[in-house]
Amino acid sequence: MKIFGYGLVNVDDMVVVQQMVHDGKTTATGTLRQVGGPVPVALQAFTKLGGDASFCGAVGYDEPGKFISHRIAESVTESLLQVCQNGTTSRSIVIIEAITGARTIVNIPATNFEPIDVSTLIGKFQVGSILHLDGRDLETNLILASAAKSAGTIVSIDLGTMRPGREALLSQCDIILASKSGSAGLTPDQPDNIDAQLAIMRSFGASVVGITLAEQGVVVGDQTNTYRLPAFQVKDVVDTNGAGDCFHGAFLFAYANLYENLQDITRFAQACVAVKITALGNDAGLPTLPEVMDFLSSV
Repeated sequence: MKIFGYGLVNVDDMVVVQQMVHDGKTTATGTLRQVGGPVPVALQAFTKLGGDASFCGAVGYDEPGKFISHRIAESVTESLLQVCQNGTTSRSIVIIEAITGARTIVNIPATNFEPIDVSTLIGKFQVGSILHLDGRDLETNLILASAAKSAGTIVSIDLGTMRPGREALLSQCDIILASKSGSAGLTPDQPDNIDAQLAIMRSFGASVVGITLAEQGVVVGDQTNTYRLPAFQVKDVVDTNGAGDCFHGAFLFAYANLYENLQDITRFAQACVAVKITALGNDAGLPTLPEVMDFLSSV
C-alpha cells in the first residue's frame, strides 16, 4: 500500500552532550545533521521498513534546503519537494543528553514561503492508499484531506498540537494518533483525562484513535474498544528525538501491510521505536523490517 505525506520539513542540527548544563558551559561529544519533521521522518521509517512513500513539502533556496532535497530523495520512494526561491528553510537545534537520551529542541521557523502547489500530490491519491498529515498548514491540509477522502484514500494525522480550527481537519481523518501534549489540547481543563480525549477523537468519526505516552506506553482504540500497551524496556537509550514520528511511520506500515489486529499493529510500532532509540539519528536509528521482527522474537 502506498503512503503520501505532506507537512513541515526541516534540518535538525543535533549536538550530543554528556549532561545538560543550565547557565554554564559544556563540550559536545558528537554532532549530526539530519532531516526532521513529523511527516518526513514517519515516511522515512515507512520506507526503511520496505514501504512505498511519497513526500510533499517546501524548503527554501538555501544550504539547509539543498541538504533536505538531497536526503529526502535518498530516503523516501518519491520526493515532491518544492523550492521557495525567496524563502529560508525551517531548522531545529536539537541537544541530546547522552546519559539519559533526553532531548531539548529549539525551533527556527521558515520564512517567506510561497503557497505550495499540491495538485501533483492530489493526482496520485487512490483507493486504499494513505495520506499522512501533521495539521500545521491547516488550509492546505484541509484541501488534501478532502481530496483524499473523495479518492478513497485513508487520512491519518499526527496530532502534535491542538490549534484553533483543527476540528474541521480531524473530522476528515480516519486515523488520529496524538502525542500526550496534542491530546491534552482537546481537554485543556482536564489535560490528563485520556478517556475523555479518546472520546473526543472518536466523536470526529475516526476508526483508529490513540495517544502516545513515551516511556509510559500507548493507548489506542477503535470506535468500541480501548487498549493500553506498555512501552518496551530499553536499557541503552541513545536518542529519543523522532521516536514519536518513527512510531507513526511504523504504525501505518503495519496497518497497511502486516496486521489487522490493532494491538499487533501498535506492538510492532513500539518495537520499531525501541530499536530506533538505541542509535543516534534517524538515518542510523530507523530499523529495517527484519530488525524489528528480530526484536519482537527476542522479547
